[in-house]
Amino acid sequence: GNKKINSYFCIGDSIATNGYDGGIKGKYGYIDGSYPDLVADYFDVESCYFGSHCGWRTNEARLMLEDAYSPDAFTLEFLPTYGGDSYDDIVSRRADYREALAKADLVTVNLGSNDLMGNLLFDMVGHVLDIQDFSSISAVIKKAAKNLLSVDDYTQTLFTAEKTFRTNWNHIIYDIRSLNPDAKIVAVGLYNPFSAANPVVKLPGRVLSVINSYLDSIIEYIQGDSPYSREYLFTDISGIDLSGSPDCIHP
Repeated sequence: GNKKINSYFCIGDSIATNGYDGGIKGKYGYIDGSYPDLVADYFDVESCYFGSHCGWRTNEARLMLEDAYSPDAFTLEFLPTYGGDSYDDIVSRRADYREALAKADLVTVNLGSNDLMGNLLFDMVGHVLDIQDFSSISAVIKKAAKNLLSVDDYTQTLFTAEKTFRTNWNHIIYDIRSLNPDAKIVAVGLYNPFSAANPVVKLPGRVLSVINSYLDSIIEYIQGDSPYSREYLFTDISGIDLSGSPDCIHP
């Protein structure tokens, strides 16, 4: 419609942070060049809440929205080491997070990549805390790729991750609507940054094929298969150009 967008709320992962949190840990703040920054500038919003952090999955977003939801090992062990978000950090921001979400005119949601890839990396490495170099996500993936599990093992990881994503996604959209019945919600799709030609991380074709099938399934679920798909607009980014990406992973 023609309603002025005064308040914008972004829920997301490193895609929304241009790959890194950039040291911004406050309640409000812009990350130059990120798509939330561009959206906020385009609509000239009066207030903007960046509820996006590196490594976040639907699990972490749901933790922000539901007091009774419990953290898993990924939240408790991986995020404090790489993403800088401890479980206590997440809990401490809940009230502000929900208050800003309830007032937003526009909400964008980009989640799902880490539900698949984050959980897969966690299993590939065996124990994420064994990695010494967390200077970039590329370093993490390179280390993980050397510890590929059997096809059956990582297929099971992806199967479980996709199933959890579907449940969490529906809860998140329901929770957003419960807090804010009137906001325009835009669901941002997924893309696979890994290919046989990726100069940073080269994954075997059989692995890429399995990952792509699960990514496609999640995209289809967001786009129309979710029972809550009528609550939001879907934006397809599957064909995004990464040629200018500094890490060949993030746009």
